[in-house]
This record gives sequence, C-alpha cells and structure tokens, in this order.
Amino acid sequence: MKKGKIISIVSGSVLLVALVIAVVCFFGEKYQYFYTQIDNTQYQTTIDGDKTLYEYKLDSYDEKGKAKNVTFKTTRELRGGAFLKLKYTNLGGVVTWEEVQREALPEAVQGVYPQ
Repeated sequence: MKKGKIISIVSGSVLLVALVIAVVCFFGEKYQYFYTQIDNTQYQTTIDGDKTLYEYKLDSYDEKGKAKNVTFKTTRELRGGAFLKLKYTNLGGVVTWEEVQREALPEAVQGVYPQ
C-alpha cells in the first residue's frame, strides 16, 4: 500500500473519532434518576480479582412511576428493604446510588411500595 493511502486512512479515522467525541460532548449524556427497594434475593455474586461484587437486578421506577429493570454492582451486600436513588445514563448504566428514606421517593414511586 502506498504511503499516501495509509496517511489518508489514518487521517480519516482520526477525523471520525473526533467527530464522534464532539457529538457526544455537544449533546451530552443525560442523567435519569430511578428509585428502587433492595431485595437481597435479587443479586448474584461474582469475583473480580480479590473483590466480591454483588450484582443487583431490580425493578426501578422513574419520578413518574414508569418501570425499568436496572442492573448495578456494589462491593457489599446492601441493607434489605432500603430505598435507593439511582443515577442512570443510557451509555453507562447506574453511575452512582445513594440510600434515601421512603419520604424522599417521588409520590408516584411511593405508591409502588406499600408501607
């Protein structure tokens, strides 16, 4: 292959990658928040090096009460019955979570979980 063709291919590839990065940065990754209640019968453990990971697969709800099955990993078993607020992106899945009180759940979500 000629040197000119190689340079063209490499330049085109770099330009394409730069364009994809620019589009993602321009439109940005939007966060969504989902709420769930921990059910410790709904996780599996895996070993990652010297760490045990707990992978939860739980029904979760947005602020309007729309359901979505969400998967996320933790490094410890979570408190059964605890409510979580999950920060979620379409590209990255759950990026953070925090335990919240039932009163902090949106009204539509409170209706899903009996007291």
